Amino acid sequence: MDLLAKIKGAFLPSLYDREISAPKGLRLCLLKSGKGRKALYALAVLDYESTKPIQVQIQKARNLVKKAIRACWLIRELGLFLVFLAKEIPQQLTKQDLVVDRTGLHAVIVQGVHLIDSQNQHLYRHSQWASLTFGGAKEVSDQLLKLMA
Repeated sequence: MDLLAKIKGAFLPSLYDREISAPKGLRLCLLKSGKGRKALYALAVLDYESTKPIQVQIQKARNLVKKAIRACWLIRELGLFLVFLAKEIPQQLTKQDLVVDRTGLHAVIVQGVHLIDSQNQHLYRHSQWASLTFGGAKEVSDQLLKLMA
């Protein structure tokens, strides 16, 4: 079973309610409704492109999900976890290169970025306030780590 199928099997329906048709550029997009009528969370999986800066890829993924979900700041905001599948994680890439949002002032709030390569290396970063993480960050990370074990 390939990693994409493992991710889908591990997260749907245990952590995410449904799968939406992934727009071109995404390999998988899962959604869940949180507490309250406005809370919405997504997990998007896409291929890491070694020729492009990770920051550009994160922004592109944010825009793809925003369009697919029709997210709108203050009206229909979305917490997003990104999982990039790579052949190999570049050695020069660090946790600090994985840009996550520090505020909720976006229609799509990037709460976590994960890079997983074919050798089961895992590099990730989550939004946090002091030692608190949000939107199920711990559950997402724990589940991804279990898949790689």
